Amino acid sequence: QDGNERQLLNWDEVLLMSKENVDFGSHGLSHRLLDTLDSNEVAKELIESKKIIKDKLARPVYSFTYPNGNYNREIEKQTEKAGYACAFIVGKNPEATGKPNRYAIDRLGVHNDVSISPNGRFSKAMFAFHLYRNA
Repeated sequence: QDGNERQLLNWDEVLLMSKENVDFGSHGLSHRLLDTLDSNEVAKELIESKKIIKDKLARPVYSFTYPNGNYNREIEKQTEKAGYACAFIVGKNPEATGKPNRYAIDRLGVHNDVSISPNGRFSKAMFAFHLYRNA
């Protein structure tokens, strides 16, 4: 990367993708780690980020992904109270009991480092390996 490569989507791109039925969930207002915040700050992160996305896309927001995967039971409860249908963690839930928890759904991270070949280009083989290894 040359440092000038754009890493994020802009709202026009998100809106276009949304019109093609790509669903966007929230990841928080400021990407602060929720388990380091007080209850009011957690509520603000959950509620305001959801409102912004809903207003921009004119669509409901159903899912939340905890920044860095950091959460606890109280944050799960606040996520539900904020009106999210589900929430995602990072990796596999170490506390999984076999009973599904829609506020701690396993998530596989997909980043450039899991799909780039040694020559710096996208590699289907590297991506497939990452998916297989984490299945």
